[in-house]
Amino acid sequence: MNSKKAIFALILIVVALTTTSRLGSYQEVDRKRVVDYPVNEKTAVRFCDTDEEEYFHVPLIFRAVKTGDGRLNTAPIISREGRTAFVTIEELRQLVQSLAHSSLSWHDSNEVESLKWKSPLDCFDGMDILVVCLNGSANSKIPPSKICETLQALDPTLQTPRALWEFQLFRHGYGCKVPGFNFQVSGSFALVSRPRSLARNISLQSSHG
Repeated sequence: MNSKKAIFALILIVVALTTTSRLGSYQEVDRKRVVDYPVNEKTAVRFCDTDEEEYFHVPLIFRAVKTGDGRLNTAPIISREGRTAFVTIEELRQLVQSLAHSSLSWHDSNEVESLKWKSPLDCFDGMDILVVCLNGSANSKIPPSKICETLQALDPTLQTPRALWEFQLFRHGYGCKVPGFNFQVSGSFALVSRPRSLARNISLQSSHG
């Protein structure tokens, strides 16, 4: 009799352990990182930082649009957000995947953080990266000594000429070496060259406006 009870108890333990294991797997799925969710037109990636002169440069944001959308290959300054470079959904997907597979650590939130900046923008002393989608937001931070190295690795994800140019100009403004970068734009998009100080002027204007 005792033997049967022992066997029954053992069976209950095995069932309990199996159930717990499965529940744990489901919980892991529920904790899927924001950077691992599918990318669509509601996804955006923002780069921003502060510098030693105590003013911030205008944040650079990447948003996806469908092929044929008139905003593709443009980069207007959107009020209270920053300079927004529009790329294809596939480009933004590759950009997010590269960030997800990097050595960066991500802090996820179920809240969809607003891209609108405050004055001064609450950015990490270094580079702050924000990824937003329908499922929430994810933040990561890059120390100053790693900014150039980390961002350079993202160049191959951008194929839209204007977006790549803006990204390289953004890095150049922080003293990064950008091989092949040319301040003179190509015929693939129209743009009036902007001096580095423009970022400061814009940030100061926005703080007074």
